[in-house]
Amino acid sequence: MMECESLDPRRRQLCGRNNAERLALRLSEATGEDHAVVRTECPLQPLRVMPSHGHDPATFELQVILL
Repeated sequence: MMECESLDPRRRQLCGRNNAERLALRLSEATGEDHAVVRTECPLQPLRVMPSHGHDPATFELQVILL
């Protein structure tokens, strides 16, 4: 399994929470739907952005709700 320390710094930035939050906001604004940031077990994709409907909110790292 690949260790996080061996990853390129650019990948760490792209896979970081700030980028995931920014992507969730953009997707929510573009689609008009709520999105969530979910933590995964994969070191290459530690966070995933997905529509929040139909998923357990207990698994969300962050949820973007449009008002």
